[in-house]
This record gives sequence, structure tokens and C-alpha cells, in this order.
Amino acid sequence: MNPAPAIPYRLADLSVRPSVPEDVAYLAPRLRNEDLGSVMASGSPSAEAALNSVLTHSDLCLTAEDQSGNPVLMFGTVPNPRDDTVGHLWFIGSDNLDTCKTSLLREARQFVSVFLRKYAILSSFIDCRAPVRRRWLRSCGFEFVGAIIGPGPGEHPFQEAIKFRNDRCVIH
Repeated sequence: MNPAPAIPYRLADLSVRPSVPEDVAYLAPRLRNEDLGSVMASGSPSAEAALNSVLTHSDLCLTAEDQSGNPVLMFGTVPNPRDDTVGHLWFIGSDNLDTCKTSLLREARQFVSVFLRKYAILSSFIDCRAPVRRRWLRSCGFEFVGAIIGPGPGEHPFQEAIKFRNDRCVIH
């Protein structure tokens, strides 16, 4: 099993560190259209409200920065209030994420493994109109289950992606 990456953690073209409120202010007006659409479809009143909510409710909230020190992605897990074996994985990025997503995708499995050390099950509800998000989750070993109708405007379909910890497996 790979050891957990230390935080802060350096990728080829990104650094990952614990999130701070200033990350919300920087990222909110810069979200990728796909992520902003998903935030609004989930019923959040704004990108800033969504980012503040996950910053407040996450047990681990991380920010990836580009080489200039600008946040390009926030991600983390929110504990399920009814089942402490389940963590809800989320990630929201800016347009600048597209310039460095290859290195992040290569390293994403390490972070999923870190989250799976705390939770037996990771779950992520995704907007079905978000193909990049679906590919990222699939590449990290998530499986997709039934579609549901989102609570936000337009009643866009969402789907749950899940990944189970396999304690008998050497590599997750």
C-alpha cells in the first residue's frame, strides 16, 4: 500500500494543501462552466455558497494550486451524517485546471486511497451532464449506480458514483 501523501503535497505542476477561506473567494468567480452548472443544478444559490459549504462541512478539504500559487481546484470529503463509514467525495475546479489536469489525474488515485483509509465507502453525486467528472471518477475505480433527479432548477439528472474500500487488496 502506498503511504498517504503528506499535505502539503507537490505534483509535477500543482501543489496540494489544506484549503483556506481565501480559496473560496478566488475560485468562486473562476469555476469551469461544467462545475458551475453542476453547482447550480444541485440547488446551491451560488458558487461561493457551495464552496463555503464544503469548506465548512468537510473533514478534509484540500486545494490544488498551480505553479503561480493560484487555486485551481478544491476537493475533499464530507462525512455522511447517518453513517460514519461513508464519505461524500466532491471536487470543484476552475478553467485553469485544464492546463494541469493530466498530472492531477495521475495522482488522484493516491488521494482517493487517503480518503478510503477513513471511509469504507466513498460516494459522489454527479450531474449527468458532467462528462469530465464521470471520466475522472471512472479512472479512479468508482462505479455508477442509479440516476436521481436533482433538487435544483431544471431538475437535471444526477447519478451516484461509489467506491468501496477493499481491505484484502494491497493496492486500492
